[in-house]
Amino acid sequence: SSPAFLQAVAPQLIVVSAGRHRRAFPAAINRQRWQRHGIPMLNTARLGTITCATNGRTLTVLTGRHQRPWPAPNKTMSNQ
Repeated sequence: SSPAFLQAVAPQLIVVSAGRHRRAFPAAINRQRWQRHGIPMLNTARLGTITCATNGRTLTVLTGRHQRPWPAPNKTMSNQ
């Protein structure tokens, strides 16, 4: 997740898979970099199961044990 990689890939969302006792994962430098680039991060250690679905044009993200919609301004994110 170097600045060059983030610029080249332009992710709309970062999903981190971590056990519930790994709340400080990933490293702070990466979290800060993603935040500076305005990339939202979802972490399974905090949210439980994260499910991403796409039809090739839009991305729908559900979070939590009961699969509640992710509280984003748009629950469906366009793939531009």
